[in-house]
Amino acid sequence: MARNKNRNKAWKYYLKNKGNVTLKALAVKYGVSKSTIRRWKKEDRWDEEQPPSSGKKKSARLLFQEC
Repeated sequence: MARNKNRNKAWKYYLKNKGNVTLKALAVKYGVSKSTIRRWKKEDRWDEEQPPSSGKKKSARLLFQEC
């Protein structure tokens, strides 16, 4: 099965908005179901592409270097 052409567009839109967009809004915008967007988000690991939003979370590497 061919990859949906809107999949990358939805991901880029999600990144552009820093994740502050609902799955429902993405589904309406790209003409797919909310569950399809949820599946794309999980399979493509959209949230792992996001930088830390507030800097409150530190990676294990940074914590180790501070010791």
